[in-house]
Amino acid sequence: MHKKLGAMMIAVALALAGASLAVSSDSVTSCGVAQLKAYNALYQALLKEATRACGAGSAGSPAPLDSAKLTAAETTFNTAVQNAIDQFGAPNCFITMALTPGSTLSAAQGVADQLCIVPVPTATP
Repeated sequence: MHKKLGAMMIAVALALAGASLAVSSDSVTSCGVAQLKAYNALYQALLKEATRACGAGSAGSPAPLDSAKLTAAETTFNTAVQNAIDQFGAPNCFITMALTPGSTLSAAQGVADQLCIVPVPTATP
């Protein structure tokens, strides 16, 4: 379910970004498209690593996350966001702050934990 939701969110973001670019190419739209692409790449890296950790672990206990991959994705995101701000100006961009170091790792851990929840049987009436 999480995988489908994530894929759907990414598809919607890319569709909106593409539609926005086709309609207008002002600075706000251009910065938004650049930042959505960065967010999409970050989100894909987070989901991929969380899914890998859950699959490599056991029910209720995901394997350790690859912090180097997540830190690299976070750094790439922050660089892309800053490049868009530098190119289009902060007032034209919806993301104006870098991610706090480690926030991607923390988010991925939360997703991995949720993906690895052990199902609890429910009583049937």
